[in-house]
Amino acid sequence: MTRTIPIKMFDLYGYVLDKIEVPNDENIYLFCHLKRKTMKFKSQRSKSISTIRKRKIKHQIFEGKIVWIMIKQRRFYFSKNDKRLWEKLPNVSVKKQSTNIYRSNSIKSLRNSTYTHTADSRKSSPMFCSRLVDELPEINIYWPTKIKRIGLDGKNIGKHKQMFTLTNLDKNNLISAISPMNQKQLITQIKTIKFSHRKAVKEVCIDMDKFMKSVALKCFPKAKIVIDQFHVIQYCIWNLDKYRCRMQKMKKLNLMPAKYLLAKPYYKLNDCQKVKLSLCFLEHPDLKKGYEIIKNLRKIYSAKSYLEAKKQMDYVIDLCEKSQIPDMIEFRETLLRWYSEILNYHLSKTTNAFTEGIHNRFECIKRNHYGVRNYDRFVKRLMYTFIPASLFTELLSKVVG
Repeated sequence: MTRTIPIKMFDLYGYVLDKIEVPNDENIYLFCHLKRKTMKFKSQRSKSISTIRKRKIKHQIFEGKIVWIMIKQRRFYFSKNDKRLWEKLPNVSVKKQSTNIYRSNSIKSLRNSTYTHTADSRKSSPMFCSRLVDELPEINIYWPTKIKRIGLDGKNIGKHKQMFTLTNLDKNNLISAISPMNQKQLITQIKTIKFSHRKAVKEVCIDMDKFMKSVALKCFPKAKIVIDQFHVIQYCIWNLDKYRCRMQKMKKLNLMPAKYLLAKPYYKLNDCQKVKLSLCFLEHPDLKKGYEIIKNLRKIYSAKSYLEAKKQMDYVIDLCEKSQIPDMIEFRETLLRWYSEILNYHLSKTTNAFTEGIHNRFECIKRNHYGVRNYDRFVKRLMYTFIPASLFTELLSKVVG
């Protein structure tokens, strides 16, 4: 009974525990041996041992200490086949210096932390953690059922390098993280998805990017393009700020306080900020015209129907033309170019908020790793971070089972 307690505690099933040693505050040594005295190969069972080697195998982390299995591994000789084979150790893969339990727990830790943090907590090296990711099987696309609304977007992860994300906006799941590639390769990659699944997509939410639009039209034949509202409003704010910067340089004015106030909706401003903004508008009426355009642009997305949104859109386009601000006139051309795609928001109120949230998570991981060098490894790690826990457990059992 006393021996079964540490066997259960340390998951030593298949081993016989001889003794436990704690030489210091960092290590625990479990001296074990195997019950079997013979080994079978094909039709022969052998008892003759040719050589014995001592193995020191990393097994667990227990109360901040590394648990090591200390065992003598035997090599049996088979006279019929003239072969010498090492016996298999329970829960230890061939040519590995750690048990499957240690490896699986390390992979689980990587779902929520960085390589460095996992290495510190598991008492290993960051290189060991990165190799564990390399050993995981590929998950290119997770698309088990038909989806009506998807998000398609790109994220810069290096100099002139952009990775792509496909998201399920019906259930807020990541479908795929795709390594940097050109448009033709991206279309080929997406077309590996079943045609029935791609045909079932009714809406594809993107930002104002011709690259993404052409990919969406070629890959999802029945889908309508929807422009994410955040990018439309943000682009309008960016145009007005560009005009403000130009005025500040030409006339040598101090308009820096207005930069952040112009980006905020009027109802979110406090009394002090409203006073500052009104004084700024008295001195610079053009900024007031630009702020009115942003204010009315937001009303497109709060409209109760498609027709009401269309009227508001026409009104915003008219305001841009009357403002006589070059940057707002340029923004008017953008609205005309993406007219129907912007109004498609009112089909089912689709936004790319979940996709942008995933990009934020990507950015955090990238910063913690001080950039990305191996794009394939980075994409694989992201897929294993975002896939459902049930699928993750199933795939993990195949790797370390």
